[in-house]
Amino acid sequence: MYRYAQIARELRARIARGEYATGRLPAERTLGQEFGVQRDTIRQALDVLTQQRVLLRDSTRGTYLSPEFIRANPTLDPNGDNGVGGRALLIVPAFDDTLAPSLVLQGMTQRMGEAHIPVSWYDSGTWEAPHSPEKPYLPTRDARTDLQVRGAVLWPTLPISLEELQAFQSETPLVLIDRRVPGLGADYVGFQDREGGLRITEHLLRCGHWRIGFASGEPQASTVQARRDGYKEALQSAGITPDPAWEIHQKGGTKLISAERMDAYLNQNGNPLTAVVCANDVVAGNIIQHIRRQRRQVPEDVAVTGFGDLAPSMMEAFGVTTVAQPFREMGRVAGDLLVRRWSGIVSTGEHTDIELPMEIIVRATCGCRK
Repeated sequence: MYRYAQIARELRARIARGEYATGRLPAERTLGQEFGVQRDTIRQALDVLTQQRVLLRDSTRGTYLSPEFIRANPTLDPNGDNGVGGRALLIVPAFDDTLAPSLVLQGMTQRMGEAHIPVSWYDSGTWEAPHSPEKPYLPTRDARTDLQVRGAVLWPTLPISLEELQAFQSETPLVLIDRRVPGLGADYVGFQDREGGLRITEHLLRCGHWRIGFASGEPQASTVQARRDGYKEALQSAGITPDPAWEIHQKGGTKLISAERMDAYLNQNGNPLTAVVCANDVVAGNIIQHIRRQRRQVPEDVAVTGFGDLAPSMMEAFGVTTVAQPFREMGRVAGDLLVRRWSGIVSTGEHTDIELPMEIIVRATCGCRK
C-alpha cells in the first residue's frame, strides 16, 4: 500500500475516534512532521479523503470535516452537544504586578470544565514589546489548528491592529475581557468601572473629604477613563468642580513619577489634597509608600483608595480601602459566552455586552468605616 493511502486510512480512523474535535485537521506541515513524510504525500492523503467526501479543503480556512460527513456522523459535530470539543485559549499580556489573569483563568477553567473543554494560556507579550513572526500577538492559524482551538478569550492591549483582530475573529469565536476594542463587534465582559469610580469617590465625600485627587498608571485605557468619569461625576454632584491639577497619570504607574513631582501633586501649592482615588491597587500602594517615606500618615494626612483587591489577605493586612473586581467571575462569564456561542444560543452577528458590578471594601486607608 502506498504511504499516502496508509496516512489517509490513519487520518480517517482518528476522525472516527473524535480526535479532531474542532472539526479541523492540523496544518499540512504539522501532519508531515508527525508522519515523517513530505507535504506532497500529506496532500495526496488529504486528496483521498476529500474525494471520499470526508474532508473539505480551503486555501484560507484549512482542512476540515465536510458538512455531508458530519450529517452522516452527528457525534463528530464540533458544534454539537456531545461532550467533545477542541480547546479554548485565554490570551493575555505579560503582567508582572497583578493576579488578575490567574483569577480569570480559574473562572474560565471552571466553566469550561463543565463543558469538558480544556483551556490553554497564550502569552500575547508585554504591553510595550513589538511583536514579530516568531512571537505574534495572536496565535497563527496553523498554531490554532495544531492546538484545536475552538474559541478564545482575549485581554486586549492598546494600540492594537483592528484588521488582525477581525481576521482572527472571522475564524475563531472571540470574547473580549476588561476593555473593548473600538470598531470591533465582539462579545465582551468587563466591570462597571464608571459606577466603581463614582461610588468610591462618594464614599470619600461621606468621610468628609472635599479635595480629592485621581491617579492612574495607564490613562489611555478605557477602564481608567470610565473610573475617572465616575470620580468627576461624584464631585460635580457634590457641587465640587474637578480641578485638572488634582489628576496625575503616568504610563507604568506612579513608581515612575519623581518624589518632587509627587510632593507637588499632593501639596497643590499649599492647599493639599486630603484624599486620592487610585485607578488600581498598584498605584495606591506606590502613593502610600511615598507618603510614608515623607514621614506623613495615611489616612491622617492623606486618605488613599485602590481598585482591584486581587490579594484580599494582603490588602487587609495593609488596611487598604479598595474597589473589589471579581476577576474569577469575569473568567467564568467569558467562558459561558463561548459555550453559548458554540451551542447556537447566540446567533451569528449578535454580540453580548456584560459589565459586572463591583464592591467597595472599606478598610483603614480611607479614614472611616462608614
